[in-house]
Amino acid sequence: MRLRRAGVDDAQTIHDILAQVGNEGTLAPVEPTPEDVRAFLASEDAGAFIVDDGDGDRGAAMFKSQGDVLWLFRVAVVANARGRGAGRALVNAVEAGARGAGAAGVFVQVE
Repeated sequence: MRLRRAGVDDAQTIHDILAQVGNEGTLAPVEPTPEDVRAFLASEDAGAFIVDDGDGDRGAAMFKSQGDVLWLFRVAVVANARGRGAGRALVNAVEAGARGAGAAGVFVQVE
């Protein structure tokens, strides 16, 4: 399993993952467009990680900084990749990134 920090060029990939998962696991049911995801990734205070389980990109975690707090507000793993640690790996990556950035805490805002 490989993790990578998403860049603006990954907007379509994240959009496709979110479209497959639908509104599962989110408290704010929205259907972002690829352009919405691209704008999010271009923001200085936001980011995402993508997980590749060896069969392709299967999950994403999206987060945003607000002061010294990191908000994890979306974790999405496609159905056929669940139960193999992809979600856990994504959350761990966000937490490690927060520690590395000196964040005071990570707030999880998912279902």
